[in-house]
Amino acid sequence: MYNIILFLLILVTPFTLQQQQIDTSQLPGALSQIPLSDGMSATVQFVQYSDHLSYTLYLNPNNVQYWNTSICLAWIVGTPSLLLDSTHQCSFMNDTSSKACIPDIPSNPCITPIKLPDACSNIETLSGSYPLTSSSYTTTTPIISVNSTNTQIYPNARNTVAGKSVLISLTENLNGTQQQFVSCSNIRLGNGTSSNFTYYPVNNGTIQFPNHASRRLLSPIVLLPFIITLFIHTLNVIFK
Repeated sequence: MYNIILFLLILVTPFTLQQQQIDTSQLPGALSQIPLSDGMSATVQFVQYSDHLSYTLYLNPNNVQYWNTSICLAWIVGTPSLLLDSTHQCSFMNDTSSKACIPDIPSNPCITPIKLPDACSNIETLSGSYPLTSSSYTTTTPIISVNSTNTQIYPNARNTVAGKSVLISLTENLNGTQQQFVSCSNIRLGNGTSSNFTYYPVNNGTIQFPNHASRRLLSPIVLLPFIITLFIHTLNVIFK
Protein backbone atom coordinates (compact mmCIF):
# COMPACT_ATOMS: atom_id res chain seq x y z
CA MET A 1 0.00 0.00 0.00
CA TYR A 2 2.79 2.43 0.94
CA ASN A 3 4.59 1.67 -2.33
CA ILE A 4 1.48 2.75 -4.24
CA ILE A 5 1.20 5.95 -2.21
CA LEU A 6 4.89 6.75 -2.78
CA PHE A 7 4.45 6.17 -6.50
CA LEU A 8 1.47 8.55 -6.58
CA LEU A 9 3.48 11.21 -4.73
CA ILE A 10 6.27 10.96 -7.30
CA LEU A 11 3.74 11.46 -10.09
CA VAL A 12 1.81 14.30 -8.47
CA THR A 13 4.68 16.38 -7.04
CA PRO A 14 6.25 17.58 -10.35
CA PHE A 15 2.81 18.50 -11.67
CA THR A 16 1.98 20.43 -8.49
CA LEU A 17 5.25 22.36 -8.58
CA GLN A 18 4.79 23.13 -12.26
CA GLN A 19 1.31 24.50 -11.61
CA GLN A 20 2.61 26.72 -8.79
CA GLN A 21 5.78 27.87 -10.57
CA ILE A 22 6.43 31.57 -10.14
CA ASP A 23 6.39 33.86 -13.16
CA THR A 24 9.52 35.92 -12.44
CA SER A 25 8.47 38.64 -14.89
CA GLN A 26 5.65 39.52 -12.49
CA LEU A 27 7.89 39.76 -9.43
CA PRO A 28 9.23 43.15 -8.30
CA GLY A 29 12.61 43.84 -9.84
CA ALA A 30 14.93 46.42 -11.31
CA LEU A 31 16.98 47.07 -14.43
CA SER A 32 20.18 48.86 -15.34
CA GLN A 33 21.28 49.28 -18.97
CA ILE A 34 24.90 50.25 -19.57
CA PRO A 35 26.35 51.23 -22.98
CA LEU A 36 29.76 49.84 -23.92
CA SER A 37 32.23 50.58 -26.70
CA ASP A 38 31.52 49.89 -30.39
CA GLY A 39 27.75 49.89 -29.86
CA MET A 40 27.77 46.96 -27.46
CA SER A 41 25.84 47.11 -24.20
CA ALA A 42 25.30 45.32 -20.91
CA THR A 43 22.07 44.86 -18.97
CA VAL A 44 21.71 43.92 -15.32
CA GLN A 45 18.28 42.62 -14.35
CA PHE A 46 17.23 42.17 -10.73
CA VAL A 47 14.42 39.93 -9.44
CA GLN A 48 13.22 40.12 -5.84
CA TYR A 49 12.20 36.77 -4.35
CA SER A 50 10.80 36.22 -0.87
CA ASP A 51 14.15 35.21 0.61
CA HIS A 52 16.80 36.68 -1.69
CA LEU A 53 17.60 39.10 -4.50
CA SER A 54 18.88 37.68 -7.77
CA TYR A 55 20.59 39.60 -10.55
CA THR A 56 21.64 38.47 -14.02
CA LEU A 57 24.20 40.21 -16.23
CA TYR A 58 23.47 40.13 -19.97
CA LEU A 59 25.96 41.02 -22.70
CA ASN A 60 24.66 42.37 -26.01
CA PRO A 61 27.48 42.19 -28.60
CA ASN A 62 25.34 44.00 -31.21
CA ASN A 63 26.96 41.91 -33.98
CA VAL A 64 30.44 43.04 -32.90
CA GLN A 65 33.18 40.39 -32.98
CA TYR A 66 34.40 41.56 -29.59
CA TRP A 67 36.52 38.45 -28.96
CA ASN A 68 39.15 39.83 -31.33
CA THR A 69 39.91 42.77 -29.03
CA SER A 70 38.01 42.44 -25.73
CA ILE A 71 39.81 40.92 -22.78
CA CYS A 72 37.73 41.34 -19.64
CA LEU A 73 34.28 42.49 -18.55
CA ALA A 74 33.98 43.56 -14.90
CA TRP A 75 31.11 45.01 -12.88
CA ILE A 76 30.14 46.47 -9.53
CA VAL A 77 26.53 46.51 -8.34
CA GLY A 78 25.56 49.10 -5.74
CA THR A 79 27.80 52.04 -6.59
CA PRO A 80 26.48 55.58 -5.85
CA SER A 81 23.75 56.97 -8.07
CA LEU A 82 24.62 59.21 -11.01
CA LEU A 83 23.68 62.87 -10.98
CA LEU A 84 22.86 62.67 -14.70
CA ASP A 85 22.10 59.12 -15.76
CA SER A 86 21.91 59.90 -19.49
CA THR A 87 25.66 60.61 -19.64
CA HIS A 88 26.54 57.22 -18.10
CA GLN A 89 29.61 58.89 -16.59
CA CYS A 90 30.74 57.40 -13.28
CA SER A 91 31.02 60.82 -11.65
CA PHE A 92 31.62 59.38 -8.18
CA MET A 93 35.04 58.20 -9.38
CA ASN A 94 36.15 61.84 -9.59
CA ASP A 95 35.88 62.22 -5.82
CA THR A 96 39.44 62.87 -4.66
CA SER A 97 38.57 63.07 -0.97
CA SER A 98 39.45 60.41 1.57
CA LYS A 99 35.95 59.00 1.10
CA ALA A 100 36.39 58.37 -2.61
CA CYS A 101 34.30 55.42 -3.72
CA ILE A 102 36.65 53.85 -6.26
CA PRO A 103 39.96 55.68 -6.71
CA ASP A 104 40.94 53.51 -9.68
CA ILE A 105 40.11 50.28 -11.48
CA PRO A 106 42.80 47.71 -12.38
CA SER A 107 43.60 47.61 -16.08
CA ASN A 108 42.54 43.96 -16.17
CA PRO A 109 40.10 43.14 -13.34
CA CYS A 110 40.01 39.51 -14.45
CA ILE A 111 43.59 39.24 -13.16
CA THR A 112 43.58 41.89 -10.42
CA PRO A 113 40.13 42.15 -8.80
CA ILE A 114 38.59 45.55 -8.09
CA LYS A 115 39.06 46.58 -4.45
CA LEU A 116 36.04 48.20 -2.84
CA PRO A 117 36.70 50.58 0.08
CA ASP A 118 34.03 50.98 2.75
CA ALA A 119 33.24 54.48 1.44
CA CYS A 120 31.99 53.07 -1.86
CA SER A 121 28.55 52.13 -0.58
CA ASN A 122 26.74 51.38 2.63
CA ILE A 123 25.25 48.20 1.17
CA GLU A 124 26.74 44.88 0.21
CA THR A 125 28.42 45.75 -3.09
CA LEU A 126 28.36 42.86 -5.52
CA SER A 127 31.23 42.75 -7.96
CA GLY A 128 32.81 40.28 -10.33
CA SER A 129 34.61 39.79 -13.63
CA TYR A 130 34.30 37.63 -16.72
CA PRO A 131 37.07 36.87 -19.27
CA LEU A 132 35.86 37.48 -22.82
CA THR A 133 38.71 36.02 -24.87
CA SER A 134 37.31 32.48 -24.79
CA SER A 135 33.71 33.48 -25.59
CA SER A 136 32.03 34.22 -28.91
CA TYR A 137 28.48 35.39 -28.22
CA THR A 138 26.64 36.84 -31.20
CA THR A 139 23.32 37.66 -29.53
CA THR A 140 22.24 38.99 -26.14
CA THR A 141 23.37 36.34 -23.66
CA PRO A 142 23.20 35.98 -19.87
CA ILE A 143 26.78 35.47 -18.72
CA ILE A 144 26.32 35.23 -14.96
CA SER A 145 23.62 35.15 -12.26
CA VAL A 146 24.22 36.04 -8.61
CA ASN A 147 22.00 35.61 -5.54
CA SER A 148 22.23 37.80 -2.45
CA THR A 149 20.39 37.29 0.84
CA ASN A 150 21.70 40.60 2.22
CA THR A 151 20.27 42.93 -0.42
CA GLN A 152 16.78 43.95 -1.57
CA ILE A 153 15.23 46.28 -4.13
CA TYR A 154 12.75 47.90 -1.74
CA PRO A 155 13.77 51.55 -1.08
CA ASN A 156 12.98 51.33 2.65
CA ALA A 157 15.09 48.22 3.19
CA ARG A 158 18.33 48.60 5.11
CA ASN A 159 20.44 47.15 2.30
CA THR A 160 18.82 48.23 -0.95
CA VAL A 161 20.01 48.68 -4.52
CA ALA A 162 17.31 51.31 -5.08
CA GLY A 163 18.92 54.68 -5.67
CA LYS A 164 22.23 53.02 -6.57
CA SER A 165 24.00 52.34 -9.86
CA VAL A 166 25.94 49.67 -11.73
CA LEU A 167 29.50 50.17 -12.98
CA ILE A 168 30.78 48.20 -15.97
CA SER A 169 34.42 48.04 -17.06
CA LEU A 170 35.44 46.68 -20.47
CA THR A 171 39.15 46.06 -21.04
CA GLU A 172 40.26 45.86 -24.68
CA ASN A 173 43.51 45.27 -26.55
CA LEU A 174 43.58 47.69 -29.48
CA ASN A 175 46.61 47.52 -31.78
CA GLY A 176 48.76 46.16 -28.99
CA THR A 177 47.65 48.81 -26.51
CA GLN A 178 45.44 47.88 -23.57
CA GLN A 179 42.54 50.30 -23.10
CA GLN A 180 39.67 50.42 -20.66
CA PHE A 181 36.09 51.60 -21.19
CA VAL A 182 34.14 52.44 -18.01
CA SER A 183 30.43 53.21 -17.97
CA CYS A 184 27.70 53.46 -15.33
CA SER A 185 23.92 53.51 -15.17
CA ASN A 186 21.36 53.97 -12.42
CA ILE A 187 19.23 51.07 -11.19
CA ARG A 188 15.53 51.64 -11.90
CA LEU A 189 12.75 49.62 -10.26
CA GLY A 190 10.01 47.81 -12.18
CA ASN A 191 9.23 44.33 -13.44
CA GLY A 192 9.32 42.28 -16.62
CA THR A 193 12.02 40.62 -18.70
CA SER A 194 15.38 42.02 -19.76
CA SER A 195 13.96 42.83 -23.21
CA ASN A 196 10.46 43.87 -22.11
CA PHE A 197 10.70 45.76 -18.84
CA THR A 198 8.16 48.16 -17.33
CA TYR A 199 9.45 50.79 -14.92
CA TYR A 200 7.37 51.65 -11.88
CA PRO A 201 5.96 55.21 -11.95
CA VAL A 202 7.39 57.84 -9.61
CA ASN A 203 5.03 60.26 -7.84
CA ASN A 204 6.62 63.19 -5.97
CA GLY A 205 9.86 61.27 -5.66
CA THR A 206 8.13 58.12 -4.35
CA ILE A 207 8.13 54.90 -6.37
CA GLN A 208 4.62 53.51 -6.83
CA PHE A 209 4.70 49.73 -6.37
CA PRO A 210 1.78 47.71 -7.81
CA ASN A 211 -0.19 45.81 -5.17
CA HIS A 212 1.13 42.42 -6.29
CA ALA A 213 4.73 43.62 -6.14
CA SER A 214 4.63 44.23 -2.39
CA ARG A 215 3.45 40.75 -1.51
CA ARG A 216 5.88 38.28 -0.09
CA LEU A 217 5.80 35.03 -2.01
CA LEU A 218 6.40 31.63 -0.44
CA SER A 219 8.05 29.09 -2.69
CA PRO A 220 6.10 25.86 -3.14
CA ILE A 221 9.38 23.98 -2.68
CA VAL A 222 9.54 25.27 0.89
CA LEU A 223 6.03 23.95 1.54
CA LEU A 224 6.66 20.54 -0.06
CA PRO A 225 8.26 18.77 2.96
CA PHE A 226 5.43 19.98 5.20
CA ILE A 227 2.79 18.75 2.73
CA ILE A 228 4.39 15.31 2.40
CA THR A 229 4.82 14.96 6.18
CA LEU A 230 1.20 15.91 6.78
CA PHE A 231 0.05 13.50 4.08
CA ILE A 232 1.99 10.57 5.56
CA HIS A 233 0.76 11.40 9.06
CA THR A 234 -2.83 11.39 7.81
CA LEU A 235 -2.33 7.98 6.19
CA ASN A 236 -0.88 6.58 9.42
CA VAL A 237 -3.98 7.72 11.27
CA ILE A 238 -6.29 6.21 8.65
CA PHE A 239 -4.59 2.80 8.45
CA LYS A 240 -3.68 2.54 12.12
